[in-house]
Amino acid sequence: MFEENNTVYAVMENPGGIPLQQWLDERPSPVSAETARNMLQPVFDGVAAMHQVGLVHRGICPENIRVLENGRARLTGYATVGLRTAGSGLHEQLYEGYSAPEQYSTTEFEGRYTDEYSLAAVVYRMVCGQSPVPAAQRLVSDSNPRARTLERAVPEYVSDVLWMGLQLGPAERIQTVPQLFRALSSQEYTTELTQTLQQAAPRPQSTEEEERKKHILSLRNLLAAFGLSVLAILMGTVLTLLLTARQKDSRTPIFRFACVFSNAAYMGFPLISALFGAEGLLYASAYVTVFNILLWTMGYGMVSGSNSPKAIARSLLHTPVLYAMVVGLSIYLLQIPVPSLIAQPLELLGGMNTPLSMLITGILIAAGDVRSIVTDKHIWKLAGVRMLLIPAVCLAAFAVLGLLRFGMSAQVVLLLECCPAAAITSVFAVQFGHDEHFAAGSVVLTTLLSILILPLCALVLTALM
Repeated sequence: MFEENNTVYAVMENPGGIPLQQWLDERPSPVSAETARNMLQPVFDGVAAMHQVGLVHRGICPENIRVLENGRARLTGYATVGLRTAGSGLHEQLYEGYSAPEQYSTTEFEGRYTDEYSLAAVVYRMVCGQSPVPAAQRLVSDSNPRARTLERAVPEYVSDVLWMGLQLGPAERIQTVPQLFRALSSQEYTTELTQTLQQAAPRPQSTEEEERKKHILSLRNLLAAFGLSVLAILMGTVLTLLLTARQKDSRTPIFRFACVFSNAAYMGFPLISALFGAEGLLYASAYVTVFNILLWTMGYGMVSGSNSPKAIARSLLHTPVLYAMVVGLSIYLLQIPVPSLIAQPLELLGGMNTPLSMLITGILIAAGDVRSIVTDKHIWKLAGVRMLLIPAVCLAAFAVLGLLRFGMSAQVVLLLECCPAAAITSVFAVQFGHDEHFAAGSVVLTTLLSILILPLCALVLTALM
């Protein structure tokens, strides 16, 4: 290292080879646990030697590991402590999925277990084909799947080792790199280490009491999500009706419907799942329950022109999603155990939600005449109300009323209010003889705009809360 021109420079050896990230990207499938262990053995040995002299790397990830011509790996990317810790004052250099939770706070101590977490994450990436969920996101809602869930070829004991190595709490995690390597090499040692960690882990004074408090808090947030959902949708309704009070043309029913009802399930659920995990989806289900009740009552009346109680009741009774919501929420609230024979297939079906949502959204966009849509000023007006005005008013109202204190519940509801126009808008336009081009164009344009607007909304909400 040397200093010149008021700058400190570090000169490091070029070990050759290619980055592990590139090596993995070029492979069509994950590698075996044995291959990963043998490749990374020099890295394990090098990190263990660093720890013996009191050094911690803090930046172990596929970008900083080189694969040499002989197939063995070598660690690079050494840096200062401040560079690898959030909030240190330097431009932080953290690696999503590989940096340990304690690196996201200057108030938490980092030790050998920090590098152990990163090495476990690298092995996880090699044997599963994808990185672990970033630690900062896991701290909000831990939805990181076990290795064997993603890749059935991973041995059960290796999956257990990686699960222990990626624990969020340092005290509950495998403590040293030699322990991690030995556990990956021996099923017998893994059993012994599991027992040791279970004995050393801090135990709550009353597990039942903690679970009860957690359930009560979750129930409180769920009830808050129901109330916030009603408030947000009704605010959007009132705002839309005020803006269209003097508008009496043929587009008005579709304009009102598309502004009030968002594409919460197809566009919102994948985003909520990625940001907040299973808990966020629970609160999103509260929004969708309110959404569907209002859609098939108030919304149905908007587009059909009928206020007949019988017609509205009939539309509700023919809405399967409402039955599913009632059953699901009842199981959750009553804490009814679900047999794995039922739970596992349902979990697999639930995993289809995100890809199917994206496919349907893509089909809607591909079917639209984008050129005529983007030149229609009426569709742009609708998009402005749906994508900008209603979310902004809801956010301002939540802030003024102090409703942001509900945390994740408020975030989920606000994000779902930022979604594009509901896909069913086009279906209702055909069914009730409204302007099909205007309805389809509204869905297509707001969906295209959501590609930019939804991430911005998520960023704003995260910054505010």
